[in-house]
Amino acid sequence: TIQAVNTTLGLADDSDGIVDVNATTWTNSQSLTVGAGGAGELNLNANGVMGAVSTTVGELANSYGIVTAAGAGALLSNSDFLIVGKAGYGELYLSGTATASNTYAVLAGTSAATGIVSVAGAGTMWTNSGDLTVGDAGIGDVTDPAAFFLGSGTGFRLNGVVVFAPVLRSDVGQGVLAQVAAWPIRGR
Repeated sequence: TIQAVNTTLGLADDSDGIVDVNATTWTNSQSLTVGAGGAGELNLNANGVMGAVSTTVGELANSYGIVTAAGAGALLSNSDFLIVGKAGYGELYLSGTATASNTYAVLAGTSAATGIVSVAGAGTMWTNSGDLTVGDAGIGDVTDPAAFFLGSGTGFRLNGVVVFAPVLRSDVGQGVLAQVAAWPIRGR
């Protein structure tokens, strides 16, 4: 078991931070940042668990962050928020029965940001107990979710506009929200 207050991978420009978590638990009492100003990579393998209050992937402009969770027991757990592509480029890939959970999530928080989440394979799950915002100001993309949940009565925002699920189809700006079976969801 590893414990920290905050963990940052790829803190400064031109820095690289790579961490593989294999069959252990890493807990942050506050935040996890993957790609703060540089490049960060986090790989959660079978039974690799990363927990934090909040996680940001691709925090600052020109930063790059990628989180991959693959295999049984791989878990990215946030008691508050998950931001993928705050002002930089962020990716989250879940596969092989891995799971991620958070209260609310934002993909692409600023106009220069890109946030991508891919959930693939039976038993793989991403749970949002609150609102999910895709393409808040930048380019957000959710692809191929095998299991994707929004909390009851919560909002789905596409390009910063609230659309309450479930809806069959709603065109909002340049983004399209379609019925869950019609993935991917993209906001631009």
